[in-house]
Amino acid sequence: MALTKVQAEGINLADAFAFTGSVTGASILQVKGTTSASESTTDSSSFVANGLSALSITPSSASNKVLILFGVHLFQASGGGSACLTLFRDSTDLNNTTYGWGYTNSGSPNFINGALLDNPNTTSSVSYQIKHRVVSGSGNVYSQINNNTSTFTIMEIGSPILT
Repeated sequence: MALTKVQAEGINLADAFAFTGSVTGASILQVKGTTSASESTTDSSSFVANGLSALSITPSSASNKVLILFGVHLFQASGGGSACLTLFRDSTDLNNTTYGWGYTNSGSPNFINGALLDNPNTTSSVSYQIKHRVVSGSGNVYSQINNNTSTFTIMEIGSPILT
């Protein structure tokens, strides 16, 4: 049996190609960020600011989203208890659970990373803030323990459009 070599026709890059319509992907429209290596502590069982500055953003469209990224060093010192942190948009707890976004037991430092895609559904300024609290026990909760750097970033993400 004879073998036959088959050669595919190639694409001639000199040819013109026409596309109709347009596709636009999501885009990053604004970025705000902060860091802190200043230790922040509380003995409160209510959420209080953890030492990272609040970040405000004004979405350019109500359909745009806000991507929130953070990395926080969290520690609960003693008292056989625990501590947690959470993320607020204005006065709304975006996690709204007993243990918040991240959780640590007494005597166990924890580095908590978080990411959330929020839909504030507004073109008014919104403020985001990370807060921490004691969940149980009598010891203090610390963020940025031993002056370790914590980070907080928010980004306005434009909605993808297909026309």
